[in-house]
Amino acid sequence: MNDAEYSLDDLLWFLRVARAGSLSSAATQLGVPKSTLSRRLSRIESSMGIALVHRNSRAFVLTDVGQQLVQQATPLLQQLGQLTDTLTVDSKAPKGLVRFSASGSFGKLVVIPLLTHYLLQNPQVSVDTELTDRKVNIVKEGFDFAIRIGELPDSGLRSRRLGTVRRVLCAAPTYAARAGLPATPEDLAAHSCLVQSRTSQTLTLESLARKATVTLPARLIAGPSDNLLVPVLAGLGISALPEIQVAALLRSGQLVRVLPDWEMPSFEVQVLYPAQKKLPAATRSLIEFLVSQVPLEIRKLLGRD
Repeated sequence: MNDAEYSLDDLLWFLRVARAGSLSSAATQLGVPKSTLSRRLSRIESSMGIALVHRNSRAFVLTDVGQQLVQQATPLLQQLGQLTDTLTVDSKAPKGLVRFSASGSFGKLVVIPLLTHYLLQNPQVSVDTELTDRKVNIVKEGFDFAIRIGELPDSGLRSRRLGTVRRVLCAAPTYAARAGLPATPEDLAAHSCLVQSRTSQTLTLESLARKATVTLPARLIAGPSDNLLVPVLAGLGISALPEIQVAALLRSGQLVRVLPDWEMPSFEVQVLYPAQKKLPAATRSLIEFLVSQVPLEIRKLLGRD
C-alpha cells in the first residue's frame, strides 16, 4: 500500500461513482465537481497500487479488482450503516420528566405496576403522575398526556387506544346469605347498594332478552371504587365495581356475581396527548410502552393470560 492512504469517505464516493456508471453522471447526480470525484478515485487507486477503472474518452469500465471491491465493500458498508443507526438510537435513550394523569382505580391497578417496570428499564426517565378521576386540562395544566376511560369530547387531542374495561355487580357471600340476591335489575331497588357518586346510581344493564335502566338506592356513597371494596367484602351491600378490580376476588369466592346474565356497557381506555408535531422522546417512549403493555395487564388481572 502507498503512503497516501484513502479514507472511508473516498470508498463511499467510489461506490457512488460505480453505481452512476461514469464520473460525469455521478458528478451530476451528486452535485459535486467531476474533478473532486476523480481526485478521490485516484487516491484509492494510488493507495491500493492498482487500477479500479478503465478510463478513456468513450467508456468508464470497472476492472476486475474494481468489480470485486464494489461487490465486497457494499454489504460491509451497509452493515456499518446499520450499526451506526443502532448506536445512534441507543445514544438517544429516553430521558427527562414525563407528567401525566390517570383514573384513580385504573391507575393503581394497571398503570402503576407497569410504570414501575418501565422506570426500572429507563433509569434516565422521571415521572410525575396524578391519579384522579378529575378530568384534567392536559394543555393548561402542563400534562404530557392523560389516560381516560369512557366517551371523549372532541377536544382536538390525539388519542391511542389502550383497551376496554367494564363494571360488574357483585356482593359478598355473607350479604347474599343474609339478604338474598336480586333476580332482575328492578329487584335492586329493594337492596342495600353502594355507589361511587350520585351520578353512578343510575345503571344500564343488558341481557339477551332486553335492556333495563335502574336507579340504585344508595346506602353508601364513597368514590372512587377502592373505597367501596372494604364495605362490599364486609357484606354491607351490592356494588358495581371494575371487573379488573374484583376478578380475582370472584375467582376465589370472596365475592359473588350479582345478576350474572346481565352485562354493563364496556368503556374504552385511551391515552390522550396534545396534537403537536413531535413528542419528547421520553413521552413517546412511555406512551408506546403503555399501548403495548396495558392490554396484556388487563388480561392478566382478568385471569385470561
